[in-house]
Amino acid sequence: LDEDDESDTDKVINVAFNGASFTTFVGFNPNFKIYEVDPSSAMVLDYDQYIFNLTKANQNTTPPQWYKQYSFKDAYNLHDMSLPSFGDLLEKMSKDDDLMWQYYRFLVRDSDVKIKEG
Repeated sequence: LDEDDESDTDKVINVAFNGASFTTFVGFNPNFKIYEVDPSSAMVLDYDQYIFNLTKANQNTTPPQWYKQYSFKDAYNLHDMSLPSFGDLLEKMSKDDDLMWQYYRFLVRDSDVKIKEG
């Protein structure tokens, strides 16, 4: 997220989405994302993140079980993925420790290693 630093407002001017990664670099669980995009405007409408728990996968001889970790709009209770909605989300995050913890869990993909580190 980029905010307009040239004015006295905290207006969000850009949001950059990343893909995902199957790598376990620095202890993260592998993940992939499925984006829902409006074909006429190319605007991201939502995305779902899928992960599997690497710790559990290494304890079993069965293939890893992928599961949906979250839908962005549902997880953050957003009406849409507009810039003003992201601005509102940032404001909420600045005041809500539980929401920030949720963000961290999603960021580290519920990694057992990273959650223990906190």
